Amino acid sequence: MASILVLGGAGDMGSGIVKFLAEDERVDRVIIGDISRARASRVLEELGEFKSKAEYVEIDASATSKLIEIMSKYDVVVNAIGPFYYWAGRIASAAVKAGVHLVDICDDYEGAKDVLSLRKEAASQGVTLITGLGWTPGITNVLARYAFQLLDEVKAIDISWVGSAADSKGFAVIVHVFYAVTGKVPMYIGGEEKLVEAGTGTLQVEFPPPIGKVKVFYTGHPEPVTIPQYLPVKDRVTLRGALVPEYQNSLVKFFVKLGLTKTHSRRVKLAKIIHRVESIFRAGGKPVSSARVDIIGERGGEETVLSFSVIDRMYRLTALPAAIGAIWLVTGRIKEYGAYPPEGIIEPRNFIMELQGKGIQVLEYRDGWRNLEFS
Repeated sequence: MASILVLGGAGDMGSGIVKFLAEDERVDRVIIGDISRARASRVLEELGEFKSKAEYVEIDASATSKLIEIMSKYDVVVNAIGPFYYWAGRIASAAVKAGVHLVDICDDYEGAKDVLSLRKEAASQGVTLITGLGWTPGITNVLARYAFQLLDEVKAIDISWVGSAADSKGFAVIVHVFYAVTGKVPMYIGGEEKLVEAGTGTLQVEFPPPIGKVKVFYTGHPEPVTIPQYLPVKDRVTLRGALVPEYQNSLVKFFVKLGLTKTHSRRVKLAKIIHRVESIFRAGGKPVSSARVDIIGERGGEETVLSFSVIDRMYRLTALPAAIGAIWLVTGRIKEYGAYPPEGIIEPRNFIMELQGKGIQVLEYRDGWRNLEFS
């Protein structure tokens, strides 16, 4: 029987992963691993007819030896516990010790580096670790690899995201945003990794409707760190993002200027305050988020620009890729051992088609946004 444990399965993103796994006929059992029984009970009730496929296991991720013991009982683990700069490496290391495959939705560059540093250890234990298989990173990396296969040479990959405050209510998401816009963050520029000041490099980017044009700026994410390791990009890989409504970007930058996001403890303290009054900040936004990937290269000797986008609810954009990755692991569709980002191990065409089959809008730009279709 295929059994999948979802760590943080009662959280904002984790509960979405539980839902999509429970609904899939390829999965026999879904285990909600969470510290909160009350939240897990609500998730179980929301599963409706699929409730019988799910159960709850109390997990404190900081209790490492117990975590390893529990993880070893299942076929695949999905980690949705953030902030990932703190948890991703710890939990991935526990998965290797438990001898269990793992997928996470890590969106922090330090967390991604921590997981990928376990490459040799995971391979020697016959374990597969896939880090950052969510929205951004995740779908963005897969789209980059898909476009890469269509070109003879790739000069640049520019990734942009926009997240609506009305589209997420998770505590860890708030901590991540503070982390991503604080200090210097890595980009791949001029053929090498460079640190740039978060919040700079502002561009206006057009996303599919109903979002439209948004000013985005450098933010810290894994894509500029991982993509050049697996796809030979000649010049640059950049990542920019923004929140909507736009005033929230100014508010976050104000917190950064005051030094309130400088350390993990400060970020957590501020996030707790924001989380308590989050309904105020969520007002006025649209419950939809998006990412865009622009790939500049050559095909047949001519410069070519390929542009792709996804748009949907944030929890769907994040949870569905992780669920699909876990299913691919549990069904043996992915056979390589080691630690990988999405572009290093996910076959893009079938993955994109499976996302589309679940209702995710995957679009390409050809004189306007239209559904991406395969010949």
